[in-house]
Order: sequence, then structure tokens, then C-alpha cells
Amino acid sequence: MPVTDLPIHESTSNTVKLNIINVVNNSIIKIADDIAYTTNTPKYINNYGNTFSIIKFRYYISNIKLKKQDGAYFIEENSCHLIDTADTNKHVN
Repeated sequence: MPVTDLPIHESTSNTVKLNIINVVNNSIIKIADDIAYTTNTPKYINNYGNTFSIIKFRYYISNIKLKKQDGAYFIEENSCHLIDTADTNKHVN
């Protein structure tokens, strides 16, 4: 879902909260608790039939563009924010 299509609402604090849901094959990603591969380790299957697990999942979001109610855009050009799914309290500034 492109972020550019999401309308935002004005607030006095000028805060926007994005709830990003990471998925694999239409299932929410579950990060493995340990590097050891056990029967309890969350497993996924890719398009080639290979089984894999996710131990660490990080990615970047950049060049955020948000549409205001008045039709104007807030554009954060040349930005880059590291998202670390292990950090459940992550606040991107």
C-alpha cells in the first residue's frame, strides 16, 4: 500500500503514527526467538518451495510523502529511517 495514498488528519501536535504490518505469504511475520532452529521456530515457504525462518528483520523507509486535508503535501525528501522489528518501541524521528 503506497504511503502517498494515505490521507492524514491535522492535529495540534503534528504527530503521525504509522502502523506497519510486515507479512510473508499473507501471514504476519513472526521473528524467531533464538538462532537455534527448532520445531517451535516460525517457518515460511518461498515461491520455490524452500523453507525459511526470520531471526532478524530490518529495513529502511525513505522519502515519505503525506497528503494533508487541504490537499497540500508534507514531503520528507532525502530521508532514511531504519526500521528494526526487534525494537517494538521504535519511534522514527
